[in-house]
Amino acid sequence: MLKSESKSEPAAPPPPSAGAPTPREIDGLLTARNFERAQALIERRIAVCGADAESLNGLGYIRWQLGAREEALGFFQKGAIADPEDRGALRNFFDAACVLKSFEMVEAFLRARPGDHDAPCLLADCMARQGQGQAAARILDEVLARRPDHEGALKLRGQIGAQPRVPAGPGPATEGTHHRYSKLAHITRRGCIDVGHPCDINCLFCYHRFEDKGARRFLPAEEIMHRLSRDAEHFGLTVTDFTGGEPSLHPQIVEIVAHGARIGNRICLISHGQWRRMDRIDRIIDAGVHEFLISIHGIEGDHDRVTNPGAFAHIMRSVEHLRSRGVRWRVNCVATALNAPNLPEYARQISTLPYPPYNANFIVFSPLAGWHGRGLIDFQARHSDLAPHLASALDIFLERGIWSNVRYYPMCMLPGRERHVTCFPQICYDPFEWDYRSYCNLTDQVIENVRLRGEKCGIPAGSPGHLFFNTWSLLQSQRLYRHGPACIDCRLRFICDGVAEQYRSRFGFDELCTQPGEAVRDPIFFRRAWPQAVGSKS
Repeated sequence: MLKSESKSEPAAPPPPSAGAPTPREIDGLLTARNFERAQALIERRIAVCGADAESLNGLGYIRWQLGAREEALGFFQKGAIADPEDRGALRNFFDAACVLKSFEMVEAFLRARPGDHDAPCLLADCMARQGQGQAAARILDEVLARRPDHEGALKLRGQIGAQPRVPAGPGPATEGTHHRYSKLAHITRRGCIDVGHPCDINCLFCYHRFEDKGARRFLPAEEIMHRLSRDAEHFGLTVTDFTGGEPSLHPQIVEIVAHGARIGNRICLISHGQWRRMDRIDRIIDAGVHEFLISIHGIEGDHDRVTNPGAFAHIMRSVEHLRSRGVRWRVNCVATALNAPNLPEYARQISTLPYPPYNANFIVFSPLAGWHGRGLIDFQARHSDLAPHLASALDIFLERGIWSNVRYYPMCMLPGRERHVTCFPQICYDPFEWDYRSYCNLTDQVIENVRLRGEKCGIPAGSPGHLFFNTWSLLQSQRLYRHGPACIDCRLRFICDGVAEQYRSRFGFDELCTQPGEAVRDPIFFRRAWPQAVGSKS
């Protein structure tokens, strides 16, 4: 029986989304590649709720998967316009436009968003993809002048490798900056250039594992050689590590290595060591390579499991070839839950090779770069589970006269071995680590801005140059790492990173412990008695 209108309250109107398919339903269909049904639900949702960024992105995704890429680009653009705060919508539009080389469309779109904090970096990326490296560098320099710790701008600035902007005339803020900050006591003389990510193997935990292999490119040789010359002349560097990817595969690597040797900034190639053409390695050696840093991630079974079958034996043949040519080498090992119990045996085996490395690095896996946001990672180890095995391995290497270190690890987990721990505050002082100015391809203006920030914050340092390095270190540490309750009164709190943000989210702070005593502010307090652990004294 109907209620009398005179005695009933008006019924509340249904919510706008009532009867509309949910995003979860649509996502499930997209994942299952049931595009026809997904499109029908999206169109129904648009009819009920209107065309929001999520729905427009969904239509764009379907068109893209079905090969109608120009139509897809139109939907992605509409999605970015519909919700300016939707980062995913903006990124989809940008990526699609770059694939289709619709650079003018995306460039105009980004220039119309001056208040969008992501737009400058995307615009610089767009310019770089068109071969306009100088224009891209100028945009990034402006971003870094305002925010010296901007992660996206730093990463892209290093990848572009274009010659930094030169002011019309030196002013008081930039004149002589590179000379004031070079050849400082205990600061590393080693630089680094990411030469690109092409590689012929696929390590389990590689930072670039999830990149599109077909889109990977090496930096042009002329850009790399320009940076080598700049780093030698302005920063006083004498060795530069090439990281990647697999740098030995760069088509002009022999020419580049020869250039480095000629100008006094020799090259260390960070490599998987599974070289398929030893004649190519011989040409690199003949060109004047300084050394190789080879990745060996555990004893034979452990290493082969995370790389490929036969990899360990292949590397042993490569090491023997280096011995026959008289070329020094170092070794990297990523410490994970997979190899942790065998790290002491690894140290014994590596240190007793007929031709052992002169330095060993343990890099505790952290989900940075491509691993960021990947959720639970089964091979990531708890710091407390790694600690006893790392401690034994460090002791074994030290007994055999091989200096070793552990990177990005809480100092409190290795009491009595703090000298071996390299957190962000120690990186610039570690002779086996990299000068930030080289790796991040920093301009004089950015360097000076960082120094001024340190001055305002009262960062302790013995000189203006050390002030820059100490400030930059703290900025990176605070960006990526977190201190826990136990760190508040710990004497190491100023020279230790704590734990990575992702690590805190997954495992918490419970493992950390307080080391009582007066606060230590000298980043190399534990290293000063060990000359091999710090850079040159002058």
